[in-house]
Amino acid sequence: MKPVDQLKTRAILLDLDRDPAFDEQDSRSLAAVYNGCGPEWSPAWARRELTRRFRLFEEAFLIHDWDFAYADKTRVEFKLVNRRMLRNCRKLASVGPWWLRPVLYVDAHILYWSVSSRAGWEAFCDA
Repeated sequence: MKPVDQLKTRAILLDLDRDPAFDEQDSRSLAAVYNGCGPEWSPAWARRELTRRFRLFEEAFLIHDWDFAYADKTRVEFKLVNRRMLRNCRKLASVGPWWLRPVLYVDAHILYWSVSSRAGWEAFCDA
């Protein structure tokens, strides 16, 4: 996984959708909530592999993990933070290599489906 300060800087430079309070967080605060791609309860090796596989979306994962940690635990907020992740993944796909963009858009929607599922709701409540 990339260092959180590098991910945060890139997220800001790309103007990814994020809560304004995200920009005020220091690296230590972000590192405390960031676990890469996958729910907190999954094994670290699995999250590392998923993060590696979907590495072009890592900035979106950082924002999503921060959202999960600090959002109020309502269904409305759950939907909002997951849609934010989809928008951010789609934006990151649009700046990815042109020959990969169709696959990256599909990946973005697969990731959205996984976080907005029942298991995603449980992870959201536990965060």
